[in-house]
Amino acid sequence: MNDWDDWRVFLAVMEAGSFTKAAECLSLNQPTVGRRIEALENQLGEKLFQRHARGLRPTELADKLLPHVRLMADGATSASRVAASQGDCIQGVVTLSAAPAVANGWLARKLADFHCRHPKLEISLQGNSKVVDLNAGEADIAIRLFRPDEPQLVIRRLGVVANRFYAHPDYLASQGEPYTLGDLAGHDMVGFSDMLSSYEMVWLNQHIPANTRYVLKTNHAMTAMQFVSAGGGIALLPDYVATLNPALKVVCPETVIHLRDIWLVMHRDLAKTARIRALADFLIEAFDNDPLWQGKAANPTDGAAAG
Repeated sequence: MNDWDDWRVFLAVMEAGSFTKAAECLSLNQPTVGRRIEALENQLGEKLFQRHARGLRPTELADKLLPHVRLMADGATSASRVAASQGDCIQGVVTLSAAPAVANGWLARKLADFHCRHPKLEISLQGNSKVVDLNAGEADIAIRLFRPDEPQLVIRRLGVVANRFYAHPDYLASQGEPYTLGDLAGHDMVGFSDMLSSYEMVWLNQHIPANTRYVLKTNHAMTAMQFVSAGGGIALLPDYVATLNPALKVVCPETVIHLRDIWLVMHRDLAKTARIRALADFLIEAFDNDPLWQGKAANPTDGAAAG
C-alpha cells in the first residue's frame, strides 16, 4: 500500500512541473522529492516521469493517475476539516460533581449558558456531599471546597468562598439589626452540627459572644438559608448560598470570613478529552468572571464589606 505522503509529492510534481518547484511548495528538499517519486515508481513497476534537459514529462501512467490522486487530496482535505470541526459539535456525556449547595444554585444556572454553547453535550450534574473518586471514574470533573493532593489529578483554583452573616428583613424588623459581632448576643442564631461544617462552627465558637443562643443546628448550608429566609434568625452563610435569596441582607457588614478556596479537579488522563476540556474551560471562565467568587457580597447592602 502506498503512503499518502508519496502521492502528495506526486501531485505536487505534476502541478509544479519539476522536482525543484515541488520541493519548494512542500517545504522539502529536492533529494527527498526524488526519493518519494522513486519509491512510487518501484511499487508501481513503471516510470511516472521522463527526465529531459528542460524538466519532466509525465508518462501515460502518470496522466491516468492524476485525477484519482486529486480525488485522494480532496478527501484528505475534507477529513481534516471534519476533524477540526469536532470542537464545534462536541457530543457525549460529562459527569460533574459538586457540593449540593454549589450544584443546586449557582452552578445549575451557569450550566444553562454552557448548554447554549454545546447543545449536543449532556451534563450529568451530581450534588454530592461525599467526595467522589475521580480515579475510579465516579465523575469526570469535580468542584471541591478543599485542595486534593493526589498526583494524578489536574487541579485549578477557581476562587474564594466568602462567608458573611445574613438575615431576612422581617427578622431584623422585629429583633433589631446587629452591626458588630458583639451585637449578636441575644439574637437567634443558626449553628452547624457536623464535620461538613466544622470550619464554620469552630470560627463561630471562637468569635461570637459565648451567650449566643443557637435556635437551629444543621449539617447543610441550604437548610440554614431556608430557615433564615423564613425569618428564623441569623446565619453565617457562604455567599454562593445567600445569593439564592436576594431578599437576604448582610448584617455585621465588616465581618467577612474566608474559610475555604474552591477548586476544579479532573483526572490528568481526561484533561485533553474535548468534551471534558470544553466544560472545564467554561467553568474556569464562569468562576473567573463572577465577583461572587472573588469575595464580593452576594446581596450587597449599604455598608457591606466588599471582601
